[in-house]
Amino acid sequence: MLTVKRAASLLAAVLACLWASWWTNAQEPAGKQGDPPALDKDEEFWFTRVKRRPAAAAQLVLARNPLTVAALRLKSLEEMVWEGLEFTDEFAPALNPDWLEDMVDNRPLPDIRGKSPEELPKSALPTYHAFSQALTYAFQYPPEAFKKSARENADITFSHLWIEPRVNRGKVVPVKGRLVRIRKREAPWPAKLQGVHHYYEAWLFGETKHSFPYCLWFTTLPDGLEVAEEMRKQASFEGYYMGRFTFRVGPAAEQKDIDVPTFVGPTLRVSPTPARPIDDTPFSLVVLIGIVAMLVGLVAAVCGMSWWFRKGDRAIQAQLTARQEQQALEMMENAEAGSFAPEANVDRPPPPMAHPVDPDRLPKP
Repeated sequence: MLTVKRAASLLAAVLACLWASWWTNAQEPAGKQGDPPALDKDEEFWFTRVKRRPAAAAQLVLARNPLTVAALRLKSLEEMVWEGLEFTDEFAPALNPDWLEDMVDNRPLPDIRGKSPEELPKSALPTYHAFSQALTYAFQYPPEAFKKSARENADITFSHLWIEPRVNRGKVVPVKGRLVRIRKREAPWPAKLQGVHHYYEAWLFGETKHSFPYCLWFTTLPDGLEVAEEMRKQASFEGYYMGRFTFRVGPAAEQKDIDVPTFVGPTLRVSPTPARPIDDTPFSLVVLIGIVAMLVGLVAAVCGMSWWFRKGDRAIQAQLTARQEQQALEMMENAEAGSFAPEANVDRPPPPMAHPVDPDRLPKP
């Protein structure tokens, strides 16, 4: 009898989970707008995660059957009521690894603004669910939690994100640079159910000249910052690294596709000091001064060496000229002395031979 009751309780729990899933999907819009229907205060209770937690906990307490509790727990995790191993809000929670594994890089980011899963192709669903979950966590967890999680990945650079997107996908990574644009977007349907009706898209360039841009999604606009197509502010950000996605940028006549690292986080940290223009960096001025100084030094060295060699050449030429004049005077003096010398004696016999020849050894005729 007891076994039958447990089986009946388990069956009831499974049917309740299936009914809840069907009822939630039935509430999603089938049209192209994707806007959630207007809810009264009683209905809004079940779409607010902070209020759904105690209600789900009460259901687990009332369901004494362990199998029923396990089924409700799994359904709560699927509906993102709780996260696994969530005891404190000190760190940002981990994203669903299955969704992250199925995401594909170097492809255009699907348009998920205000859309339900039925409006997207099957290949875009992992990206759709992962971004929705990241936006939900960014909305519900404080920025300090993301900042603490980012400290563990402070050594991750742009090259790591670019070369190994799958390895670093889902990690909370810090980035900083020049903030140049902020736009407002409509949140996808799963994030809307958790209270995220809109999110903001920002474009951030690195701190070096000709650096690559980052695309940042966040849920809370900082105080004093407004949506604008052009700005120059120094900012930092901590958020989930979602991978490389293809964006079309540039003027209408010169548009091109580029792959951009994309992040999702709670908010931006804007510095009160305005950022320098992208094309005005101290490095360029130093290089220009160095090149000019090197050219001036090279010209000065060439001129100095030429003057030194000419000076030495003049000294050598003067010494040679003086030596030639001295030799000419000596030759003239020797010529005058040789004209008064006695004549040679032609009658003087020649000197004897060093080895006289014996007549007896001469050959006879």
